[in-house]
Amino acid sequence: MESRTKCERIAPTPAPITPVILGTIGQTSGAVTLLETPAGLLSLEQHLDLAPGTLVNLQRLDVPAGATPPSPSAQALASPALGSGWPALDDTLRTLDRVAPSLASQMRADLTPTTAPRLAATLLFFVGVLKGAADWPPDSVNTALTAAGRGDLRTRLQKDVSEMRRVSADGTKTDWRVLTLPVLDENAVQPVRLYVRRDAEGQTSQQRDERGSRFVLDLDMSRLGTLQLDGLVRKGRFDLVLRSHEPMAADVKTDMASIFRSSLAASGFTGDIAFVTTARFPVAPLEELRPHLGIKI
Repeated sequence: MESRTKCERIAPTPAPITPVILGTIGQTSGAVTLLETPAGLLSLEQHLDLAPGTLVNLQRLDVPAGATPPSPSAQALASPALGSGWPALDDTLRTLDRVAPSLASQMRADLTPTTAPRLAATLLFFVGVLKGAADWPPDSVNTALTAAGRGDLRTRLQKDVSEMRRVSADGTKTDWRVLTLPVLDENAVQPVRLYVRRDAEGQTSQQRDERGSRFVLDLDMSRLGTLQLDGLVRKGRFDLVLRSHEPMAADVKTDMASIFRSSLAASGFTGDIAFVTTARFPVAPLEELRPHLGIKI
């Protein structure tokens, strides 16, 4: 009688595969790099010298046992006062789309200025909000969120506005006052940074007039990338420096300069515009407040 033994090969158990997330490099802002991922928009506190649209793989690492929880400063990345988005406001708009569509449409119209005068009006209104001269969001929004069972969103918005007011008032030790102004870009809210130079202590009105008013505006443009507009206004003159991380085409600079000078002439001002390409923007008062993620390239 013939016996047969069945042999089987024992294969080692494969090691678990660490999930990999595919991300796309977005526009950068100074030392910050934005990554578009399926999990949402991520902000890396380091400038990566990669062109927008570049694909990168992100590997999620396990948290070591006994690791300390994120510090409050790291959690601040979700705050519009320091981060690159406004999650609470995005969630509010999505909720209002469902429970109060007309109210959602009105908020979107207020946050999506289509002309220069409307943009100016929107920015001035939110400057008033940050100074405490106006309340926002309006009572109608708070009522709708409460009725929808989303009182948590109302609380998050109030907390965000309070943090933005704190940073605007005395959040940095620099010569700049930081104003965070929300503007709706397609489907997401993009905070616009407006830095206003503080007056030196003990200055007389004549000294302030001679020194002039200086402001800096950080913008993320879909085609031109990240821009910084540095303006100085004094005694009927307005000079502007436009900084970018990438060189701008000659025809674009010509068109911008023409529009700027025409606007000056119409308003009775004199002045000029200059274009500068630089890897890092020199005016960055939020750098001292933003946490460092410890990423090394």
